[in-house]
Amino acid sequence: CQRTSPQWSKCTALRFVVMETSERNPLLGRQARFKVRTLSSFLIATVGILLLVWTIHFRPSLLVSKSANEHHPFFRTPKSQVLYEDWRGLAQEEEDTFSFVHSWSGSVLVGEKEEYWIDPDSLKVDFIETVHNPGMKVADGLKGPGGSDKVLAASSTDFAETRAKLADKYNIIVVGESWSNELASSLLKQVTKLCGKGLDEQKSDLACDLSQKGQWTLTSSAIPDDVLVDRDKITISDAAFQFARPRSARVNGTVGKVYSRRLLHAVMRALTDHGHKPAAVDALLRRLFNATIQVDIGYTKLTDVTTYEDRGRFMAFRPRELMFMLEAWSQTPKHLYVAPGLRYVTRRQQGLNHPYYGSTTGVSWPANRDVSYQEYMDFSFNSDAYTSRHLFLHEKTHFFWARSWSEQLRQEWGALGSWTQPQTGGDPANTGDTGWFTASSTAFISDYGAGNNPNEDMAEDMAAYVLHPRLLRARAPTKFDFIRQRIMGGVHYLEHAPYAADLPESAGTFLRYPPSIKKVVIEVTGKPDEDKTARVRILMEAGKA
Repeated sequence: CQRTSPQWSKCTALRFVVMETSERNPLLGRQARFKVRTLSSFLIATVGILLLVWTIHFRPSLLVSKSANEHHPFFRTPKSQVLYEDWRGLAQEEEDTFSFVHSWSGSVLVGEKEEYWIDPDSLKVDFIETVHNPGMKVADGLKGPGGSDKVLAASSTDFAETRAKLADKYNIIVVGESWSNELASSLLKQVTKLCGKGLDEQKSDLACDLSQKGQWTLTSSAIPDDVLVDRDKITISDAAFQFARPRSARVNGTVGKVYSRRLLHAVMRALTDHGHKPAAVDALLRRLFNATIQVDIGYTKLTDVTTYEDRGRFMAFRPRELMFMLEAWSQTPKHLYVAPGLRYVTRRQQGLNHPYYGSTTGVSWPANRDVSYQEYMDFSFNSDAYTSRHLFLHEKTHFFWARSWSEQLRQEWGALGSWTQPQTGGDPANTGDTGWFTASSTAFISDYGAGNNPNEDMAEDMAAYVLHPRLLRARAPTKFDFIRQRIMGGVHYLEHAPYAADLPESAGTFLRYPPSIKKVVIEVTGKPDEDKTARVRILMEAGKA
């Protein structure tokens, strides 16, 4: 439409009609504009996606740097961070597209110094061969580290008698051809220790639950905790029989008998179904240790002179916790099985702190009442098996300290650790928990023992003597000798790690055993769509002289 055109009037009229329509229906105009904008946004997004796909497949160098990973779409910029750097050492992590590395390095002398020199020869066990009876033949048998693999074989008549005793007295049927009289006799001996009928077993409430016949099968395969229980079918590993019978040996110049309680613990697990039969556990506790997990007098009565609480503050032990208790206490010599005054063993409700001692692990009350008790918190079982067993031995020691050992013994122990208590004149026999100081800074198994009093020091060392004797011997040799001679009656524990490195003949003496870990490096490599490879490197420091 030109102004000079004859159609100008029509064009002008049409222009006003369109303008009038838009003004009368403003929504129609907005909808049109929205559709245009939506279409434009969609087209832009589509083009962007197409460009990204093209770039990833045909021009990856536009996305990644020039490195070994430049052609991978999941490239990650390498980064490194320090987790902590303090008295514990230095811990840091590094990661990139295809690898992750965690490393820790620390000082081998962190707050302590191993003072005792141990010669490798003192760690060896030399077995002394016994003279065989004429008429007895030699057969393949158990193997132990450094010892003979030969044991005596008995006649078939003896084996039949042993099997009959197991079946008639304890309803135990040994199944399979792997059994020998030696093995069956070892099993009979351990079951008799736990379930012997010397106390009129059939009528006693201490009876083992052996009313149902059980089929026991021997296997050469490795089994967790040495025993599998499937109702009346029990499978036991032959590894549990190593050193079940005492053997003559020479250790560090001393001749004696070497034996293990491993088979005893395996039988305990079988009889209690790994702690899932609390009544069977309680029967063993009462028979062996004169202790019980059943508070028959009631919790209010039990705690009336301590914390005064009802049953709601306590709970039943879990199966695994019960086994820790049985295993730890049965490791001690028999004259330490029963602790005077210790009758009840209790467990506090999960997550509850102690009303007096807060977030502690265990509390013993040896002197508060004639028939007293222990209590364990869930913190006792939140770590590892070693810590839990350590705590059961630690807490039991407090009863011996307060009610069995003489004042002279406690004084000598306090003097050994250079303990003084200024406000009481430095009497190590004092059972108070506060105000103690020691002039010694290194001869302690733990900071907890060094930072409290002679009582706690003894409890820590007693647990270590049983569970980790080499560490105690390395850190506090005089305390090690004191416990062996004055408390253990000469019983000496040997550690045999499942994974250990042989020492070369040229190793000579070395400063610490076990060695300290100086550095740990954990490296994981592999592409996102591939299997990963994990590599762990540990640098040990033995302090070789």
